[in-house]
Amino acid sequence: MLKLLKSRDQNSDEELVQQFRKSGDRSLLGLLLQRYSERILGTCHYYLRQEQDAEDAAMEVCELIVRHLQKSKEIKRFKDWVFIIARNHCFRKLKENKRLAELGEEWQKDFLQSGVQYELGDTLYVQQEELYARVASELQELTEPQRICLTAFYWQGEKYKDIAARFGMSADEVRSAIQNGRRNLRNRLKAANKGFAQ
Repeated sequence: MLKLLKSRDQNSDEELVQQFRKSGDRSLLGLLLQRYSERILGTCHYYLRQEQDAEDAAMEVCELIVRHLQKSKEIKRFKDWVFIIARNHCFRKLKENKRLAELGEEWQKDFLQSGVQYELGDTLYVQQEELYARVASELQELTEPQRICLTAFYWQGEKYKDIAARFGMSADEVRSAIQNGRRNLRNRLKAANKGFAQ
C-alpha cells in the first residue's frame, strides 16, 4: 500500500486527475490537495488578509476543487487552475463582505499613487483585480526581506514586532525592509504602468 502511494505521489497533477476520474478514488484527491494546501492558504491570506477568513476560504476552495474535479471539464495545467479557483473565490468573498472598497482605500493610499491607470468604464472590482495582479508580479522582483515583510505587514496584518520574531529580524530591519520595499514596489509599478501605456 505504501509503495502504491509513493508511486502515485510521483505522478503529475494531470495524471492524478485522470486517474481520479477513471477510478473515483478519493485518496487521489487527497494527494492533490496536500500538494497545494500551502499555496491555497497562502493565496487566501494574500487576498483576505485576516487569518480566520483565509483559513475558512481555503477550506471552501478545497471543496470547490473537489466539486469541479467531479465534472468532466478538462484541466490542462492543474497548478494554474488551482490558483485561479482560489483567487476567484477570494474576490467573491471580498465582494460579498463589502471589504473590497475598504481594501481599495488602503491600496489607493499606498500603491495607486504609483500611477496605475484604468479606463473610465472599469468597475472597482476590475481595477482591484488588475492592481493585485500587478502588485503580485512586481512583489516577486523585490529582495526576499522586502517581499516577506511587505507580505506579512499588508496581506497578513502582522505588526513589526511579530514579523521580527517570526523571521528572526530586528524591528528596525523589518521597518527598513517595509519602507524600502514599499518605495521599490511603487517605483516598479510606475515603470510597469509606463510600459503598459505605451
